Amino acid sequence: MAFLPELRQNVNKWDNISVRVSTPEGMATIFISEHKPGYIHSIQIFIGKAGQPIRAMAEALANSVLLSISKTGINNTIEYLDGLSSDRVSRDLGNNLIAKSLPDALAIALGVYKRTTLPRRLKNYRPPKMKKRDPYE
Repeated sequence: MAFLPELRQNVNKWDNISVRVSTPEGMATIFISEHKPGYIHSIQIFIGKAGQPIRAMAEALANSVLLSISKTGINNTIEYLDGLSSDRVSRDLGNNLIAKSLPDALAIALGVYKRTTLPRRLKNYRPPKMKKRDPYE
């Protein structure tokens, strides 16, 4: 069985999913909210103890990706973000997913969102193409 990140789905006005990913900037918690099945309403990225400059960058990235999803679709956005790396190395602090950068972490979270929520809701589901990850890389 493949490793699954921490997932929480809330039954509020919108359905939410949260994914925790270890990044070079710190532990990122990414929340994806949808207002109806298959339509993402908002993306929020929280990075613990990273500071305000990283927080501003994460918010800008989330808004840009949300716009990209509305224009080009989620699969194209995931394929573009997947595998982008930074010069720093992230450490695994336990049972977490590891990303090479903050955009890579967002691609992982969007991939988890697609694999866990969309197949049971949409008839024309197509899985995203993600690069194979070497855990010792």
